[in-house]
Amino acid sequence: MHRLVSLLPQAAYHFVKTIWNELETQFGINGTHNIPYPHFTWAIGEEFPEETLKTAVQELAGTIEPFLVYASGLGIFPGPSPVLYIPVVKTRQLYNIHQKIWHRLQPFGNNLCPLYQPENWVPHIYLAGDMINRDKLGSALQKLAFEDINLKMEIDNLAFIDAPEGKTGELKFSIPLTPGTPSQS
Repeated sequence: MHRLVSLLPQAAYHFVKTIWNELETQFGINGTHNIPYPHFTWAIGEEFPEETLKTAVQELAGTIEPFLVYASGLGIFPGPSPVLYIPVVKTRQLYNIHQKIWHRLQPFGNNLCPLYQPENWVPHIYLAGDMINRDKLGSALQKLAFEDINLKMEIDNLAFIDAPEGKTGELKFSIPLTPGTPSQS
């Protein structure tokens, strides 16, 4: 699967990596989900033609200035393979940026995941999942429920990760948002 994401800034990136490492060493939970870059995702598709995507992202990055994002607490996507995550606050500005990105990707994104359509999108920072069992999830929640998880982050990039099924995702490119260019939000 191909993902258009924003990589987290250094302090938040380190914070999430630390949680991943703790979950791995204390509970045997792999937090990377085969993508070893702390991020939140804008869109997932089976395939984005890389050069077309890069051109589109460069154009988008020129119309969006760096912006603040807040993430706090813990969330769980329930089901047979639950996912533990840090919720990202879905502000009007974040929603508007996401709409712009989604609409730009639609003409060439192959099988875009409907869970990432603007009206369905739940922005989040992945912590754990992928075959996590009840005991491990319970242990992870017991540990993390007492931690202070409040992130204020300036997001300054759009990045493309190629994550084929069963393989470690590869960062193909990261394009900085253009400072000083008014955001169309």
